[in-house]
Amino acid sequence: MKPKPRNALLLLVAAVVLTGASSAASVTTYRAAVYAVRADGGARHLVAEPDPPVAGFARSRGGRSILFNQVIDQTVALFAADVTGANAVRLTPPSMSAPYELAAFSPDGQTVAFSKLTLCGFRCAQYALYLVARDGSNLRLVDEGGSNPSWSPDGSRLAYSGQNGIFVLTLADGDVRRIDPSGGGPIWAPRGERIAYGAVRDGYGVACFVNSDGSRRRCTHGHTLTSLVWSRDATHVAFRQFFPRRIGIVDTEARHVRLLGFFGRLAQPAAFAPDSKRIAIWFGAYRSFGGPVMVVPVKRPPQARRLFDDGSSLSDLRWRAGGITYVASRPDTG
Repeated sequence: MKPKPRNALLLLVAAVVLTGASSAASVTTYRAAVYAVRADGGARHLVAEPDPPVAGFARSRGGRSILFNQVIDQTVALFAADVTGANAVRLTPPSMSAPYELAAFSPDGQTVAFSKLTLCGFRCAQYALYLVARDGSNLRLVDEGGSNPSWSPDGSRLAYSGQNGIFVLTLADGDVRRIDPSGGGPIWAPRGERIAYGAVRDGYGVACFVNSDGSRRRCTHGHTLTSLVWSRDATHVAFRQFFPRRIGIVDTEARHVRLLGFFGRLAQPAAFAPDSKRIAIWFGAYRSFGGPVMVVPVKRPPQARRLFDDGSSLSDLRWRAGGITYVASRPDTG
């Protein structure tokens, strides 16, 4: 497999994991936990904290399992465990590094898709996409060069970025279909067949949509759009316009782009409310979010308000009927 330059965001994540984690004795260590807050910002409280502590993790759809990393013999090993930290299982063999930021549980939590990552110089990385059972068994290669896995709502298929476009794998028969020869970072809609992804058209970063069979491909025009987040009803996505810095939404046919306004230079969409009428936004770059979380009404964006300010590094923000949950990582004071 030839070395291939990739998104600088992913390389930065990998560099932090591969270098920072291995020198933990000389730097500040962190402890991550799940917190919850009501939709009005009140009653913020701890939900679960893994023991032994981990610096960060990704949750399964139901929140009962987590993916995290441990550095073993200078290798970033991928583990799965209960959200309490119990029943930890190593998913990757020796000498294989796989940052948890590049992994995803299947909807039923029984399978994990992850990207093996090998750095090969400045702004250069090699990827390989694998599947493995939650208990660490049945490890299998999907695609040399594959990354950015995203599961279909029923868990029967997997969309991912390959070396030559975007692909969909059907798990039942192993069929792989290329649905676009360019673009990357596919995100499957929470329902239906539509897949959103980013691409470059005429020098602009655009938002594109396509069905899982490659039909009905549509892309925006003349907008530098990033950080795509699906609405819960799967009718549109929120985005960050890179220049000028604004938050907006676009329908799945890429016909109607609506800009909601400027909410801060580092503002990015995080999650939609269950009714798809409000968007939670946070602030940061390169997958490092912190500071306040705000709520923007889609129809009345000037009425945006601050929901809470956790004061720590945030990830995996989810909005459910009962409120918002998120992962917060704080310095471990012992």
